Amino acid sequence: MQITTSKNLILNPVINNLPGPLKAVVVSLHTITQAPLDMCLSSALTVLGIAVQGNNKIQTIMGEKILSLFFMTMADSGERKSAVDTLAMKGVLKYELELRNLYEKEFEIYKISKEQWSERRKILAKTKGISTEQIIEEIGPEPKPPVIPSIIHSDFTTDGLYSSFDSGCTSCGLVCDETAMIFGSGSMSASNRSRTTAFLCKVWDGKTLTKTRHEKFRSISDVKLSIHFMMQPAIAEKYLSDNLLKKQGFMSRYLITYPESNIGNRLIEFSDERKAELEKSHHIIEEFSNKIYNLLKNSSKSEVQIIIPSDQFNVLAAKFSNKNELEMKEGGKLSQIKEFTSKSYEHLYRLYGVLKASFSDANVSEDELITSSLSLIMFYTQNMFEFEVRNNVITLENKALKLLNYMEINGIEMIYPSKISQNIRGIENVAEAKRIGNYLVECGKFEFYNETDNKNKKVIGYRLVPNGDLTIKSA
Repeated sequence: MQITTSKNLILNPVINNLPGPLKAVVVSLHTITQAPLDMCLSSALTVLGIAVQGNNKIQTIMGEKILSLFFMTMADSGERKSAVDTLAMKGVLKYELELRNLYEKEFEIYKISKEQWSERRKILAKTKGISTEQIIEEIGPEPKPPVIPSIIHSDFTTDGLYSSFDSGCTSCGLVCDETAMIFGSGSMSASNRSRTTAFLCKVWDGKTLTKTRHEKFRSISDVKLSIHFMMQPAIAEKYLSDNLLKKQGFMSRYLITYPESNIGNRLIEFSDERKAELEKSHHIIEEFSNKIYNLLKNSSKSEVQIIIPSDQFNVLAAKFSNKNELEMKEGGKLSQIKEFTSKSYEHLYRLYGVLKASFSDANVSEDELITSSLSLIMFYTQNMFEFEVRNNVITLENKALKLLNYMEINGIEMIYPSKISQNIRGIENVAEAKRIGNYLVECGKFEFYNETDNKNKKVIGYRLVPNGDLTIKSA
């Protein structure tokens, strides 16, 4: 593949460090759609994850790990999320269509076989002295229906995904360019959110899925699912600030991007140069689609391959992990995202494994694979850190507004931290109450109020600033 670049395109370091063939694809997606590069990157990596996860695992010091990747992109409406996914997914959809056509033929054969089997069973069942075991021995087990080819899902429930896995399609993708459909649905309602997130966490971990219904026990192992959730920032802020998701480790399993908008810079140009650029980009995407199609087709035929990383990669991965471990200590740079950082070592191995399995035939050197993998995990770690900082500010603002509203409704002018934690839902303890109170002091809404209690102990509270504005300007 040859790389194409737009004259207005400034490549960032993480894109520059990608293996040549993947870099060409990401830039081509951007050139055609003019969508943010980071979004194009996550879409391309999602497709690669879907293509190679079925028949590849990677060896780590903690054992063999699957290669499934979970991505999340926050982008406003109009950023051309659908356009990027439509192009990136062409090879997957081509393979899925082929499987569906084959399924229809196989299902007709299955129906005939099932009818013949049922008829023979009825005849034998009328024979005196013959047992059920003898009937089965004579005619064989009941024919099984062919696997329903559901590789790509755009919406889901845990029961629906479980049924899809149970039918035999155990390697698939969940790709949604409007994730409000999922996060606003019953799957992520208050009553189901814990169950849904636990299910997805278990799938990412590669654990066996079990279900017991009506005294029947079912288990499914070796399940692989790659995800790309695209959502508007407002949806992300509403749902992803939920402490439950954080405590369950939901966000720690995602590689997130919050790309800078490209709206306002997507000018249409009619020129020979632009025409040639687009033709080259479409050719690269077509080659990528064929590659994905072939990877998927081969994965259905071959045994699972265990990728053994080079010693060079293992050494650098260990250095990366050790550095992060030290920075997760209280007050360290990564202490705010310690849940994600704890899994960054495995994220790194999965990214390396996906790249190695995808481009083993493309003359990509080991140095390129290592540089790209490390660059990617550092990029996504920085994104998670920035998201967490932003999310903490938003959560702080929301709780501060709840406190101000509570005081206004109840006609309260002064309040102590202990009363804040007792009366405001979502403020869990006195320490958090003090953090919110101090934040409102910084915003100019509160001033400190000191008095001595009946035990002659100094007590610090907060008092509304006289004639102050109760609104908070967003950070």
